[in-house]
Amino acid sequence: MNYKLISLVGIATIATILVYAFNQYNSNNYNTHVVCSNDKEPLEQFRQTHLREYYVINGPISELVEYPLDYMARSAKYIIIGTSVTEGTEYKAGMNYPKIYAIVNVEQDLAGNFKGNEITITSGRLACHFAGIYYGDRILVFVRELDKDSLLYSAYGNVNFLYGIWGIYKIVDGKAYGYYYDGIPLDDLIKIIQDARADRIKDLAVNSDYAIVGRIKGIERVSTSPDITEVDEHTLTTNVTVEVYNAMPSYKGKEFTFFVDIDVIQDCKDRICLFFIRHGTHEDELYKHLPYERLSKLAEYYISNNDSVYIIMDDGKVYGKEYPEGIVLDELLARIRMFKGIG
Repeated sequence: MNYKLISLVGIATIATILVYAFNQYNSNNYNTHVVCSNDKEPLEQFRQTHLREYYVINGPISELVEYPLDYMARSAKYIIIGTSVTEGTEYKAGMNYPKIYAIVNVEQDLAGNFKGNEITITSGRLACHFAGIYYGDRILVFVRELDKDSLLYSAYGNVNFLYGIWGIYKIVDGKAYGYYYDGIPLDDLIKIIQDARADRIKDLAVNSDYAIVGRIKGIERVSTSPDITEVDEHTLTTNVTVEVYNAMPSYKGKEFTFFVDIDVIQDCKDRICLFFIRHGTHEDELYKHLPYERLSKLAEYYISNNDSVYIIMDDGKVYGKEYPEGIVLDELLARIRMFKGIG
């Protein structure tokens, strides 16, 4: 008996059933509304699907890691106040990732970046992110761009993406209801957002040892594997040397070398960039147990992730995590000096 053939037939049968079921589900729901506990009046429906006190208990495990409000305020590309023109949550079915979206008539963008009268916002999953939101309701939403290297981007493309359940507030009678606040005056919430945006780049500036404007001059691949000493084009960890154009605090040398994953600095290979650099590679839990002769090859300063690298474009603006819309270089440097307490 050919057990391998039987196994393959069985797997194919199961796969066919799953695909059929998925397609049936999508065909029954294509361009329709997702029902999320709509037996309550709209505000109460929204509260019971969005407030922290309910959501931490009942929300999907995949979404129990919170986006803090100040983080959303600092990093959002758009912070839209507007009116929903979508009747509940609508979605367009996709084979792998159904796309939930809502369409909003824009009154104001607190980030000052959106140009237009209407925005389509995607949440990207069959969930209750827009539960309790109906045609004509006023909302405040935090919208982000997806990282082009992320799985979400590969699935959904270049869309305006909601910051999950935390990124939407329903406005009723001048008060805003959402994950962090159950009926805060809208003006107070706007003030919190504006204050947070005024502090953008503060955490990076305060927690970095150096903020350096420079151009990459050399890349040396170094191995951090206990078992592999040789390096080749597949080695991702590197010591990067940059020619220093500006540094805060002041730095006397003409070059600065730091340790970083090569993927983090890909966009800086042909451009001047701003790097937020910290000391302590040799004390890092991942590397401090390496033999001394291996550890000593790693630069003592490091960059931990993409959030610490900002690209300076030809328009003279700097672009990065907390300034997706760009900011004039001199203005950003002035803010860094202020946050670092440099006179």
